[in-house]
Amino acid sequence: MRVLFAYLGTPGPLYVLDTTPEQALETLPTTHMSEVNGLLVPWYLQQLGHEVAALTEQAVQPWWMPQVHIDDADPADWDVLYLWKRQSVTQWVESHPRLLALPWRNVAAWFDFGGLSNVAQSDAIGSFAWGTERIARGERPNFPSAHHCVVEHATTFVDPPEMGETKPRGLFAGRLPAPYLRALKTAADHVPMMAYVLSIKSGASKVNFRPGQYSTEDLASARRAVGPNVEIYTGSNMLKVSKEASAASFGLVPSTRPPGVEQAQSASKAWDYWAMGLPVVIDANVPEARMVGLGCSPFLGSAYNSQDWMQAYCSALCEDGAEVARQKIQDWTFRHHTWKHRAQQIHEEQLCTLS
Repeated sequence: MRVLFAYLGTPGPLYVLDTTPEQALETLPTTHMSEVNGLLVPWYLQQLGHEVAALTEQAVQPWWMPQVHIDDADPADWDVLYLWKRQSVTQWVESHPRLLALPWRNVAAWFDFGGLSNVAQSDAIGSFAWGTERIARGERPNFPSAHHCVVEHATTFVDPPEMGETKPRGLFAGRLPAPYLRALKTAADHVPMMAYVLSIKSGASKVNFRPGQYSTEDLASARRAVGPNVEIYTGSNMLKVSKEASAASFGLVPSTRPPGVEQAQSASKAWDYWAMGLPVVIDANVPEARMVGLGCSPFLGSAYNSQDWMQAYCSALCEDGAEVARQKIQDWTFRHHTWKHRAQQIHEEQLCTLS
C-alpha cells in the first residue's frame, strides 16, 4: 500500500540525519519523545511492506523516507493519507484548508487527543486509531460512519536498555506543570527523587518541542520549588541516560487531572519507565493505571488515588531489600509494547481494512 504520512509540515532533524534510526533517536536532547513515534511508525510500516513518503511544506533531502511537497501531492498517487497526531490536522488545515477536501482514496489517522469534531473537514477521516480507550469512547459518537480502534502509546526505546543497579529513590521525567510539581514534591517528602525536567514552549500555532530545555533561571527556580530531596536536571534524552535513570526503585506517573476525574490522554512516560525495568507509582486517573496493582499485570507497579497512598507506595518500593521483578517488567514491555508492535496494529487494524 502507498501511504502518504502527514505529521508536521516542516520535517524535523529526525527525518534528515544521515545515520541509522537508532542513532537518530539518541540525538534527541529532551525527555519529551513526541516526535519519536512519528519517526518509528513510518519506518516500521516500511518494514511491513508499505511504500511510505512524508507530506511536507518544505523540501529537504531525507535520509530514510521520500518526501512529497504539498504542491506536488496528487491524491490519485496514494492509497491512503495518514495523519499522525492532532497537530498534523490542525497545522495542515490552517496552512492548507482544502487538504482534507482533496479526493483522497482513503484518509486514516492516529490521535492521542480528542476534540477532532471541531476541526474543519475532519469528517473526511474514515479510519481512526486512538491513543487511549477513554478518547475513543468520547470520539466514536462524533464520527459514527468511521472505523475506530485503539492503538496505545508505547516505549520509545527500540531495544531493551541496560538497567542500572537499583537505588532507593524514585524517578520523574517530563514537564513540571502544577499538578506534576505537586506530586513530585509530595513523593520527595518521603523518598529521594531524581527528576529530568523540560519546558515545552508554545508559539502562535505550533509547539516547539526542541529546544525545550529549562534555562538556567528556570532550572534554579524548579530546584527551589521542589526542595532539597530532589536531584533535578535539565531535560535529557532517556535513551542516553537510561542506565543512570533506571538506577531507581520506581517511576512516578502523576495525573494532569484532579482526584477522581479520569484523564483521557496517555501518560506516555510510563512505557519508558517500564522499558527500563521500573515499576511505576501511578495516579489512578491515568489510563495506564488499569494495568497495575489489581489490573492485568500487577507486577508493573501500584496505582494511588490519594496522597497517603502515593507516599506509602513510594516508601515501600524504596525500602532496602524490596524485591521487584525488573527483568520481568522489561521483558513484558518489549514483548508487547514497542512502536514496532503499534505499527503492526496500525497495519492490521487500519490499513488492511482499507485495501
